[in-house]
Amino acid sequence: MRSVLDASVAVKWVLPEPDTDKALRLRDAYRQGQDELIAPDWILAEVANILGKAAARKTITIVEAKQYYQDVSKDAPVLFPTVPLLDDAFDLALTYRRAVYDCLYLALALQEKCQLVTADDAFVRQFQPVYPFVIALSSMP
Repeated sequence: MRSVLDASVAVKWVLPEPDTDKALRLRDAYRQGQDELIAPDWILAEVANILGKAAARKTITIVEAKQYYQDVSKDAPVLFPTVPLLDDAFDLALTYRRAVYDCLYLALALQEKCQLVTADDAFVRQFQPVYPFVIALSSMP
């Protein structure tokens, strides 16, 4: 299955959080060629930001943050350029009053006609009624 993956799922590959096991199963299926994962290239900046914040809060070390970033980058989804997605993401952000960054993932899912997997429950609650292809990581096996 082809899925857009957002940063909230990708960081679970390296940070122990709720549903990390599900995120790892998704990554492993991707590694084995059973599933295709795609994302806007923005995902790497967002992952770096999340890991940097974790290091600043001292929940992980700077060395761990750098290693975790490398680990996620090594298994990164197929990356799509952000700039071509911006107009649609901006329109979605204005319509639904969400961050453009979040809407980049949705714009890519719409463009590629595939599901979007996220661990952002608020995002799922807002968008799943309108876009049923928005899937909560927590709902996955």
